[in-house]
Amino acid sequence: MEDGLGCLTMRPVTAARQDPKLLERLHKLSQKARRKPRRLSDAELEDLPRLYRAAASISSRLVTRGDQPAAIRESKRVLAQAHAQLHAGLRSDDTPWYRRMLTLVFLEGPRSIRAEWRIVGFWMLLFYGLGALGYVLVANDLGMAFRLVPPAQVADAISQLDGLAPGEAWEGNFTFGLDASSSAAGMIMGHNLWVCVLWMISGVMPPLMAFFFANFALMIGAYVGIASHWGQDASIFSILMCHGTFELTAAILSGSAGTVIARGIVAPGRFSRSYAIRHAGQRALRLFAPTIPLLVAAGLIEGYVSPHAPTSVRLAFAGTSAVIMLIWFGWVGREPVEPQPAG
Repeated sequence: MEDGLGCLTMRPVTAARQDPKLLERLHKLSQKARRKPRRLSDAELEDLPRLYRAAASISSRLVTRGDQPAAIRESKRVLAQAHAQLHAGLRSDDTPWYRRMLTLVFLEGPRSIRAEWRIVGFWMLLFYGLGALGYVLVANDLGMAFRLVPPAQVADAISQLDGLAPGEAWEGNFTFGLDASSSAAGMIMGHNLWVCVLWMISGVMPPLMAFFFANFALMIGAYVGIASHWGQDASIFSILMCHGTFELTAAILSGSAGTVIARGIVAPGRFSRSYAIRHAGQRALRLFAPTIPLLVAAGLIEGYVSPHAPTSVRLAFAGTSAVIMLIWFGWVGREPVEPQPAG
């Protein structure tokens, strides 16, 4: 150790002989810190930053001389490894994995949503705006439904609506019994998670996602518009939004996460493209994380509430879900504001 640190005061020739040993020692120590941080002794914990500083000085000297490109590359590689360990925190693994997951989902997720509010807001306005447009078009002209929804689905919906008894509420395809709710909820969760992964993948190509989003939104709006001709729009809207408030938000967040990755690819800024993509991937993960509890909640609601509760209860669930997300995404994870001294 003393020989390694002492090289800083030696002549260049002597220091050059010591550099490989010092860099090798730093490399082994940083690797041990990465794999088994708890096994570092007190002496090794002291050595790591000292070796890092010494190696940084050596690397700077090599760069200044510029006559040893291989040595420069090696010194920078070892320094990067050590830098990652020193600045990541040697004892970060002490936090249990479940606490890290909870922090990612419930704290870092809302912070990322607020940080990326422009992207999230764009996809949300596009989706709900086109959904409202689809409803208005079909509510005013039932024939428009055949342009926005597959004709077979339109015919099936009209057949169901025509077959309703007076005063009977239309429930669409949500007709399974309460005894099937648990299995239905599980299948819905798995299916929706897979769909959200696909939304995120499509978000990497924003024009493709815009195409899919537009078709999906117009179809949902048209579906409610069809029901309006039989006075059943409130009933089917309450069913869709009872669980859809969570479910559609998860889809929007998934697509937004993909768009964040696309931004790193297309517009890396002052960073290298590889670094920008890695950084964007981390931001996308934090943005995607809240979709997990949203999809779990949406699956339970779709299995147990949407097909069985009356319209008023469904709308209450939709409104409560919106308020929960507004509080969660808008305020959770904010740093407290320090009071300013008077005067």
